[in-house]
Amino acid sequence: MQEIAEFRLTGTAEFKGPMTMYMKNKFSFIGLPAPARKQQSKGLIKASGKLTLEELLAAIDELYQQSEREYQYVAIDICFANIKRFSFVEIQVLVQYVTQKSWWDSVDAWRRVFGKYMQLHPGEKRQVFELFYKHSDFWMRAPLFCFSFLKKKY
Repeated sequence: MQEIAEFRLTGTAEFKGPMTMYMKNKFSFIGLPAPARKQQSKGLIKASGKLTLEELLAAIDELYQQSEREYQYVAIDICFANIKRFSFVEIQVLVQYVTQKSWWDSVDAWRRVFGKYMQLHPGEKRQVFELFYKHSDFWMRAPLFCFSFLKKKY
């Protein structure tokens, strides 16, 4: 997708350092607070709804593999915006990102994605839950801590 290849977020040095320090130097940042990131990515997120599922998953992967943290947030935002289009097949693909570049911020954002999917597909709750339950990786189990609160939030 050409829009993904050309998509660039623009941040500031004013925020870059503090954001990096806040995340304990685990990730590099462009220096773009969430409201500005959402504004800059609005067109891309809207355009993502026109992609085939194959193109959409490729776009999510391309964004998620970029080094700056804000791109991972945009990838997750795209997932959330397209959640109604996903089946359990896509959820099984997306679950891999929970263990990539993992930290509380991304895991919590992924929890929202999977939680919304379970809300939309209550008959598949158990299948989604089992993707995380008893997993050997801590970050894969972490979303389970919050799934019980989802009914109140969505």
